[in-house]
Amino acid sequence: MRWRFSFLPTILLTVSLVSCSGGGGGDSVAPAAVPQVIPISFLDSIPGGNANRVSVDGTGFSLIHMSQSGAEFNYQMNCADLETFTVRRTIIDLADAGLLVDHKFSCPNGLDSGTQYTFGITEARQDGQQLEGTRALTTGINESSLNILLERRSSGEDVNNFFANYISDALVGQFDLTPALQQLLLTFIIDLAASEWDNLAEPGVLHDVVSQRVQYGSRLPDGNFSNELTGLVAFPDVEASDTFEKRAEMILLTHATGSTPSNLNDNDAWYILANLFAGHGYLVIAPDNYGRGGTSDFPETYLQANRTGMNAVDLLRRVSEDSRYEFIFDDTTPIDVNIIGYSQGGHSAIASWLAIVRQYGGQFQVRRVHSGGAPHDLYKTVRGVLQHLAGTCDGDGYCNLVDREILVPFATDLILPALLAYTDTDLMVEDVIIGNEINQAFVSGFLAGDADYDSIKTLMQLSSFTNIANAQEVFNDESVSIHLYHSQFDRLVPINNTMEFASVLSGNVQMTLHEDMCNSTGFGLLFEAIDKVGVLHTLCGLNVLDEVFGG
Repeated sequence: MRWRFSFLPTILLTVSLVSCSGGGGGDSVAPAAVPQVIPISFLDSIPGGNANRVSVDGTGFSLIHMSQSGAEFNYQMNCADLETFTVRRTIIDLADAGLLVDHKFSCPNGLDSGTQYTFGITEARQDGQQLEGTRALTTGINESSLNILLERRSSGEDVNNFFANYISDALVGQFDLTPALQQLLLTFIIDLAASEWDNLAEPGVLHDVVSQRVQYGSRLPDGNFSNELTGLVAFPDVEASDTFEKRAEMILLTHATGSTPSNLNDNDAWYILANLFAGHGYLVIAPDNYGRGGTSDFPETYLQANRTGMNAVDLLRRVSEDSRYEFIFDDTTPIDVNIIGYSQGGHSAIASWLAIVRQYGGQFQVRRVHSGGAPHDLYKTVRGVLQHLAGTCDGDGYCNLVDREILVPFATDLILPALLAYTDTDLMVEDVIIGNEINQAFVSGFLAGDADYDSIKTLMQLSSFTNIANAQEVFNDESVSIHLYHSQFDRLVPINNTMEFASVLSGNVQMTLHEDMCNSTGFGLLFEAIDKVGVLHTLCGLNVLDEVFGG
């Protein structure tokens, strides 16, 4: 039986067609031809079709479709304070590529509960074509909540020891190495700790820490509202401290693959990092991706920029608006935020920053973004894996260091299931994945330019940041400082991702590319000695986090 791994219904379109007829009697004059309005075929939208529990906060709506250069758009939504913005992306490897446009809608003053709304666009192309598409949505009667499910208190001494225990108990053991290579890795880690990890090895925590597993209100992948998403909130135990002073900024911490911060697990690097920052006086917000924590029965929204960004910012909003936390941070307008992420989390960090810039600039001001080892070009990264499987790398920097044993499971377990579950790719699961392998017909057809795979290619490029055509408008944030990190020895996420993204950012925003990070002689020697994909990627992440923590 063939089945679709998707719960998104088809998007409803309202199409305007105009017809004319002549009057009766006498000589008739043929009416002037009226151009037919062509319906827009949306590739994705938030909310999806027939959404009937949309949040009344009036933010985070998107319509995504293919367009052409020079097209002009008009926007419609029946709220008085409509704000819109369009992100334009150049698309490659399609027969008729054009531009991918992502229209953002928001009504900052909110929507009425239990009410139907319509939002849509009309498009006028330079060749004279007129296109139109709309979406209908219904708001629920929503009360956005933030519930504390579990609370844990850790002494400053315990927090100081978290990282050392993580190194000895979890880090080395996660890699399938021979005893000799385990010893080599451990020796290298000890050397790194002594020479470079001043802040992780000796955290100097100032306060005891309270960590909370919280449940909060946000949007499901189809755009409907839910109070079931989870995350971590960590902060200094002010009651046990005589020296606490409020910090001027919050920290939004976006997790790497496999992490679930809200589990409050001592062996989770992102839980540890949240505690270290909280121990130095910060309020730390660390959302679980949808599909982890309290929503783990569903596929993770892995590297889906629009969806991960909106969920992360929703938790930031819930915490900042909750009076239970106002004693920890300076409640300025806007609230200053520092976003930190590595690997998958580095991608989520950029997505979260852009969500704030485009839709929450009045509420938050991002001051710093730290993004390391991230797949900023999701499409080329996936294409590199397929090229490796087909034996057609030909010097492509996204393909040369691919390790089949690790990266194929990333594709089959995380990247592709998310696309198949939450977007309409026109593909069945078995068209793409067979067992634990990528379908060979998919590999060959994808690389050969088969039109059957145009939708999935386009959706991958929707979650990429290296292809943004109107970068000067999108990255229009003079107050932020972007810090990028990547190792040239990274076998998991090719360094081309960060180098190309840095080129897009250059000249449009304050950006520092830390090219010397994780590229020392020691990293080179370890690269030659240990061919396991995740080793250097993880160690570079710790280097990055040590530097961020020190800043």
